[in-house]
Amino acid sequence: RRRLQDAMDRGDAAALREAIADGEAASLPEEELVPARQFLADEARKARARKALQEAVEAGDATSLQEAIALGERAGLGEAELATARRMLGDMGQRSQAEQDLREAIASRRPDSLRHAISQGEAAGASGDLLERARQVLAEEEHKEAARKRLVEAAGSGDPQQIRDAIQSASDSGLGEADLAPARAALADAERKASARRQLSEAVASKDPTQLRSALQAGESAGLTADELAPARQLLGDEARRSAARQALQDALSTRDPAR
Repeated sequence: RRRLQDAMDRGDAAALREAIADGEAASLPEEELVPARQFLADEARKARARKALQEAVEAGDATSLQEAIALGERAGLGEAELATARRMLGDMGQRSQAEQDLREAIASRRPDSLRHAISQGEAAGASGDLLERARQVLAEEEHKEAARKRLVEAAGSGDPQQIRDAIQSASDSGLGEADLAPARAALADAERKASARRQLSEAVASKDPTQLRSALQAGESAGLTADELAPARQLLGDEARRSAARQALQDALSTRDPAR
C-alpha cells in the first residue's frame, strides 16, 4: 500500500506499475488498486497528449495543433504545458488573417488598404511572396496617384504642352480613359485658346479690320478673357472711328456748294 501511494505521489508510472503488480500478488482488494489503476490511465493519457502536442508544434499545422490542444485539455494537462501550442496557434491565426487581408487589399488596389495590410502582414509574419506582391501593387497605385495629381495640376495650368506631357505620363502609368478624359478636354480647350491667341496676335499686328473681327470672334468662342481681347477691340474701335471720320469728311466734301 505504501509503495502504491509513494508511486502516485511521485507520478512515477513505472514504479506504479510495479506496485500494482506487487499489490495484485499480495492479494490487495481491488478497491485499493482502483485509484492506482486510474492514476496510471490518467498519466498514460497525459503522455499521449504531450506527445501529440510536441508533434503538432514541430509540424506547425493548425489542425494538428487544435486537435492536440483539445486532447491535452481532456487529459487534464495544465495551462503551462498547453501554452506553447496555444501561442503558436494564435500566431498562425493572426498570420492567416493578415494574409487574407493582404489578398483583399491587393484585389482592391486601394493604397490606404494596401499600406495597412502590409504593416499588419509584416508584424504577423505573413508570406514573403504575398508581401512583395502587395508592395508592388502599392508602388503601382502610388505612381498612378502621382500621375492623377499631375493631370489635375497640368489641366489647371492651361499650358497645352504641360497637359500633353501629363497625359502621356498618366497613360504610361496605366491610368484608364476615365482618368484621362478631363485632361483631354482641358487640352482641347487650351489648344483652342492658344490658337485664338495666335490669331489675335497676328490680327493686331496686321491691323486689318476683317482679321481683327475674325480673331475677336474666335477669341470669344474660345473663352479668352476681356483683357486678352482688349487690344484687338481697341484697334477695331480705332479703325471704326477713322472710317467714320473719313466718311464724314467725304460726305462734307461731296455736299459743298460749288458756287462758293
